[in-house]
Amino acid sequence: EHHTGEEITRVANLSGELSATALRGPYKFVGTAKAGEASQEVRFSTAPLEADGPIRFRGTVRDETAGLSHTIDGALNEPLGRARIEGRLRTQSLDKQRSRDGRKASAFEMISKVHLDGVAFRLEDIAVTFQNKDRLQTLTGSALTSWQDGLVTRTRLKAPWLDLDSVAGTGPGDSPITAIQRLITRGLQPLGAGVTSAALDIKQGRLAGATVSGLMARLVRRDGVTKVEELRVTLPGLTALALDGFVDSQKDGLQFDGNVVLRSADLKEFARWLGPDGAGFVNAPAGAVALNGALRVRPKQIGISDALGDIAGERFE
Repeated sequence: EHHTGEEITRVANLSGELSATALRGPYKFVGTAKAGEASQEVRFSTAPLEADGPIRFRGTVRDETAGLSHTIDGALNEPLGRARIEGRLRTQSLDKQRSRDGRKASAFEMISKVHLDGVAFRLEDIAVTFQNKDRLQTLTGSALTSWQDGLVTRTRLKAPWLDLDSVAGTGPGDSPITAIQRLITRGLQPLGAGVTSAALDIKQGRLAGATVSGLMARLVRRDGVTKVEELRVTLPGLTALALDGFVDSQKDGLQFDGNVVLRSADLKEFARWLGPDGAGFVNAPAGAVALNGALRVRPKQIGISDALGDIAGERFE
């Protein structure tokens, strides 16, 4: 816990058996610990201790509730000085599936370099891979949590291609509006205590069954309030959408108050992709469309006010 009272993490009810073959090790611990409401299996072992050298270790936490296993191979450097841990972290799903060559492969896996000292925890060279309909998808990036001047967490991820429907948890019967709302809601889930920011850069992906491109999003949560500093994406019909504003995920759905800018080269194609939600645009004149205004989203309700724009060269307010 940080000195301001912001809790970073909590581990309780640690119990198990610690053993060693000699005073200098190697040491071994097998037991359980409670993080949140879940009980987790913990295994930890060290190499024999060396004079004036790093303490090399391996630790594994198996979380049956989350369906994940975390393993770190690392070293504690300068334990009596400026202590720091450096190593390699691997997180993978406990459920296994067969790969094309017949070997067992993890449905989800994250590998990264780890650096932990008295003021920060860093994950570098993150590589997240997961299987979706026989297509391997990869996200890369970095993450930092620091607590020297208050709790601050920053995450950046990018991918050349991503199945956004899989990330959002949408199905064939869900509308594009539902898919977008669920995608934003999923993006809010990692945002926790303190000041938290997340940035995403997806070159191309699939959303509501269609190809989208140039997805860039940056969200910041501070004092319990989440701001979409930037959300840009190109949707069907060469439709460029940009949003910024404040967002909140309630039990009955997503709430958003901010600004919207929309530029479409083919509004009718965009309307066809929207389905029933785009019925009002189906009979719009052919040609390019530009729109900007104030956007208000409530469960089952979307409104635009103070709108300015033009359709096929005809300006409207």
